Amino acid sequence: MVAPLSSNNNLSSYFTNLITQLMNIEEQPLNRLTAQRDTVTVQRGVYVDLNTNITDLKTALQPLISTSPFYTSTPGRSTQVTNAPSGSTVFSATASNSAVTGQYDIQVNQLAKAQRLVSTTPFTGVDQPVGIEGNILLGGNGTAALDVVANTNNPVTATLSSLASGQRELGTGQYTIETQMSGTTLQFRLKDADGKVVPILDSKGNSTSSWQTAPATGQTVDTGRGLTFTFTGKPGVSEILNYTAAGVTVKINKTDTLADVANNINDSLQPDGHTAVASIIGDQLVLSSANTGTNHEMIYTDNAGFGLIEKQTAQNAKLTVNKIDLERQSNVNLTDVVYGVTLNLAEDAVGPDGTGKSATLNITSNNDATKSALDTFITKFNGLEDYIAERTAITKVDDKTFSRGPLADDTSFSDLRSNLMFDLMAQVDTGGKYKSLADIGITLDDNLKVSVSDSDKLAQALEQNPNDVTKIMDSVFGKVDSELSAIGGTTGYLNDAVKNLDINISDLGTDITNLTDQLNTRQTNLVSQYADMQAQLQSISYTQQTLNSFYGTSNSII
Repeated sequence: MVAPLSSNNNLSSYFTNLITQLMNIEEQPLNRLTAQRDTVTVQRGVYVDLNTNITDLKTALQPLISTSPFYTSTPGRSTQVTNAPSGSTVFSATASNSAVTGQYDIQVNQLAKAQRLVSTTPFTGVDQPVGIEGNILLGGNGTAALDVVANTNNPVTATLSSLASGQRELGTGQYTIETQMSGTTLQFRLKDADGKVVPILDSKGNSTSSWQTAPATGQTVDTGRGLTFTFTGKPGVSEILNYTAAGVTVKINKTDTLADVANNINDSLQPDGHTAVASIIGDQLVLSSANTGTNHEMIYTDNAGFGLIEKQTAQNAKLTVNKIDLERQSNVNLTDVVYGVTLNLAEDAVGPDGTGKSATLNITSNNDATKSALDTFITKFNGLEDYIAERTAITKVDDKTFSRGPLADDTSFSDLRSNLMFDLMAQVDTGGKYKSLADIGITLDDNLKVSVSDSDKLAQALEQNPNDVTKIMDSVFGKVDSELSAIGGTTGYLNDAVKNLDINISDLGTDITNLTDQLNTRQTNLVSQYADMQAQLQSISYTQQTLNSFYGTSNSII
């Protein structure tokens, strides 16, 4: 833009107006360039928005195409608990898509409990000194030990090692070092007696539960938790070992209060699996296992004289599923009872008298994921169609005037809109029962809007002929996806068009800058030119006034 004419140039209004009129004429090429850049900028914005809409539609398609890595349109699972006693929950459950549909009669005979110990030594108050001293050894017997189950094909050997800073010692119990081949790479991990993966340090010193790459034969890995693994190169797939933890010592001073003792116990880094959690009830110290089940009984030695006695014995959950007896360490997050199901036993599953309760778990198939994915696709498809229609439209303003959308001159977009609707409603032979989306209840209405016009037909197709539904969706949605890929995304027409428009905008910007500089220089020169002319005219006028004054005086003397 040309700089405004300064009011401090001392030019008369005549010359100022003259310069303004001249500049208005000379600025016309600049105005045309600026208008052209604005038009291209608007077009670029439309292209970017359109590409975003196309990308959103392509994303919405992926859950519906079985060859896509993001395919999710497989039958899901619904769970329902029936036949529970009135007023009782007995258990709750969630099921993954892998769960087998059917009925499971579940009888809960016993709930898992955590071991609980209570002190018998009398104390005078929570905030008073305990008056005893010594220590409590928690989680071990003072010395770590290792017993490896002999196997000539063990792929790994284990030896005792020191703890890494900030790491908990492994708890006393049985562990399994598992190995697997990932391609040509040997991997390993550690599992405890409950079948849970145990976090250990990786080669970078980070704690992880993931599979780790094994080092070369003869090389070692320090878990940071009391064991070092050496890889033998032998063909076995696992090694079983029994580990005895050393445990941690909590020192007790006579001046410690009962609250101090509880806090010190809870702050200690006890070995995993047998952790004691301290609390205070009345004036008694209470120690409870952090986990339920007999595998997690506390291991302790009271060398301070608290007189700990057992108030609750650890026990496992016992249940019967379709007349098969099972026993588990926990009541919750049971993922290995019914395949694909996470089971949580309720507190009311066993009555006050110890009598267990039963209920039936019903697992049925549902197609919620497919229906949801279809709803999302339809919303995105109709949105894209509306966007293109609005921006390719030529609208009559009056008898002599029409307005054109920013994409009206590019027929590729109106062609895209037509092609998408044609592909979506086309008849195709997939070798299955359905020849079009209309056969499963998806149609195009009079306003060219896609919808599920017959939800019952869709539900019936998904339930009775899911494979044929997959075939028609793969065929139709695959064509739509290909159509979109040709014009959208990072490799389509729009991406190249935006790059070209960016170059055009940049070039126009350079031309505008150069022409603006030229016009500013032109305006400065005109100001200087007319300032000189004004000065000359003022000088002539002054001379004329002087002569007139002189000759006028002479005439009066004569």
